[in-house]
Amino acid sequence: MQDSDAADRFGVIGHQPEELYYNFDIDSLPEIYQELSNIAKSLGSNLILLHKFFEENTSYTDEKLAEYLNVDEKEAKNLLKDYADFELGLKIANAVQTTGQCEFTAEL
Repeated sequence: MQDSDAADRFGVIGHQPEELYYNFDIDSLPEIYQELSNIAKSLGSNLILLHKFFEENTSYTDEKLAEYLNVDEKEAKNLLKDYADFELGLKIANAVQTTGQCEFTAEL
């Protein structure tokens, strides 16, 4: 559901070929927060709905999620992708705030 290069949205471009390498530091925080804000605005009230949905459900289907959000399955998938990216951004921001950096690789 989530692209391997999802962390690109937060200001550091992953290095290729087989894996994307990311290294965020304190200087990355403004871009991370800006993208988190952009995603939150894009998701609107669906951000809260998605959070609540996954707090209450340990598994899901596209159909069940679409019904819960009152959208079609294609839109539910798009919202879910942004929600997953938002959660990734929060984890990156937390790691940078806590340790001063966040470093990881993602498979292509």
